[in-house]
Amino acid sequence: MASKNKHREAGSGSVTKRADGRWQGQYTSGRDPKTGKLRRHTIYGKTQKEVAEKLRAVTSSIDRGTYQEPNKITLAAYAKEYLAHYAVNLSNYTQEAYRRTLDNHILPVLGEIKLTKLTHREVQAFVASLGTGGKGLSAKTVRNIHGVLHSILEAAVRDEILIRNVSDQCILPCVTQAQIKAITTAELANFLNAIEKEPVKISSL
Repeated sequence: MASKNKHREAGSGSVTKRADGRWQGQYTSGRDPKTGKLRRHTIYGKTQKEVAEKLRAVTSSIDRGTYQEPNKITLAAYAKEYLAHYAVNLSNYTQEAYRRTLDNHILPVLGEIKLTKLTHREVQAFVASLGTGGKGLSAKTVRNIHGVLHSILEAAVRDEILIRNVSDQCILPCVTQAQIKAITTAELANFLNAIEKEPVKISSL
């Protein structure tokens, strides 16, 4: 009996028409652990069908356990919090490198997006824009930038703002090692013959 009541509290919703002509759907996502009150949310749309589809998607995610509780904090705001609370254990050089990476690359593109609204597709598109098809940064630099973003999102998961890290499955450019060509026996013989013919110069100290 208790499980049925809990199911009705988390996920139940309704769709109504507003006075301004728009439609809205309301649902609950369980109770606030601090206050015990139901957490109520509202979805808006131009048509009843649009709102009903959004509402079904939300309630389905609640049933599957993949629902992401809305949060207004942006990536930029959380990055500032991350530097203050988490990065303090890193070296001064690393902290400064994180700040430069955030200011020069991550925040200008993703900073104003709310953490809970950031998607894997947006992160993957951002990563792709850094490489040869976009800014032309090296594969190593792209990986470093992704690493900073991944660390911040991982901290948001630990802080229970996110249920998963959307940068986990990003496809990153491969770092290729420079190929060192070994000298052949014939080339070595030619080299030795050449230096034998050169006069030996002794420089005075």
